[in-house]
Amino acid sequence: MLAWGKNGARSQTRHGNSSGSNGRLAKGGRMAKLAEYLRNLDENDNELDVHLILLPLDGESLINLPTWYLCCRPSSSIRHLRQFVAHKTSQQAEEVEIYGRKPQFGDTAIKDEAKLDHLESLEILAGDESLAKLCASFISARGDMELVYAIKRQS
Repeated sequence: MLAWGKNGARSQTRHGNSSGSNGRLAKGGRMAKLAEYLRNLDENDNELDVHLILLPLDGESLINLPTWYLCCRPSSSIRHLRQFVAHKTSQQAEEVEIYGRKPQFGDTAIKDEAKLDHLESLEILAGDESLAKLCASFISARGDMELVYAIKRQS
């Protein structure tokens, strides 16, 4: 319904503007929506991807795992990484163990698996842990999370 209002302006209820304003508040509403959108973008910056380096424990299956540098969502779990490694190495997910490598200060780059001889710096990770929780403990000086995988040996 269109009706003539104050100062010759029409109120238009067709598009949800039942207040009878002449459009000035509608522009303010758009600005409020834009501001809300920008605030949400800032909040979503916390949901950034986690960059991680996935290395074999003792050089095993290095050829079968072509991607050392992965980018995952923070909500991904260790279980997802175990499934990824199992798929790439043709193993069962239950046979794969993932370890977190505590950052070694002074390490500037990972050149080969020889740097992984610091077994005391490895911590086995449970399958239900999310990458977001693990970031604080295992982020290196370069900003990557260093994880190590191993295939369980049958005894």
